[in-house]
Amino acid sequence: MNHKNFLGYIFLFFSFYSFGCNAIPFPEVSSKEHYRVKSPDAEVDAVLMKSDGGATTSVSYNLFILPKGASSRELPLEHSRLIADNAEGLRITWIENKILEIDCKSARIFRFSNFWQSKEVQDYRYIVEIRISPNCHL
Repeated sequence: MNHKNFLGYIFLFFSFYSFGCNAIPFPEVSSKEHYRVKSPDAEVDAVLMKSDGGATTSVSYNLFILPKGASSRELPLEHSRLIADNAEGLRITWIENKILEIDCKSARIFRFSNFWQSKEVQDYRYIVEIRISPNCHL
């Protein structure tokens, strides 16, 4: 094989590769507010977001604590207090002011943080404790 043919094959390979990658659309991940629960003192909202990437992915859940009435649009994933999938019967309940409990029949938890605070709510002095129920099978 001469040098020109080799370069031609390389160009042809990358052309097909590039076309193939652009021709196969990646599914759009839709994320929407599954439900929102206001804290008993009405200072913050616990928001459970549900994300679905389509048939080849599992449904995932993200838990955010937000100042009361704040929008759940375009929340940064690094602010999520919980990331889980394969969740069955997942629900969140305020036990009392500043104590939130996560309950489920089963779930696969990838990330969890047991507290939340924000400059926007009492300048970091309002601290929410987040618990996972002992009934939740991981």
